[in-house]
Amino acid sequence: MSDKKSFVLIGGSYGIGAALASRLAQQGNEVFVLSRTQPTFQGVIHIPFDVRNDAIDLKHLPSAVHGLAYLPGTIQLKPFHRFTEEEFVEDFRINTVLAVRCIK
Repeated sequence: MSDKKSFVLIGGSYGIGAALASRLAQQGNEVFVLSRTQPTFQGVIHIPFDVRNDAIDLKHLPSAVHGLAYLPGTIQLKPFHRFTEEEFVEDFRINTVLAVRCIK
């Protein structure tokens, strides 16, 4: 019996997502990274995906998923009073609404 597990990461080419993907792959797991940018490290299966525009095509994913991480990584780095309503709504959409869509 194999201890190999399958993980799906939405985002995962940079930052925390890349560190997680790399670590999971180094542990011998099957790691699927759905992102706009091809990861620069080895050991993962990259599926081109833009969370804002694409639907997840399940035929590219394993039948059993042992873990899912949502890591698109949007953030507005400016004082709150300088946010426009549109910026706030777009960040909320990416970090909340689209996360729910991916999980479903």
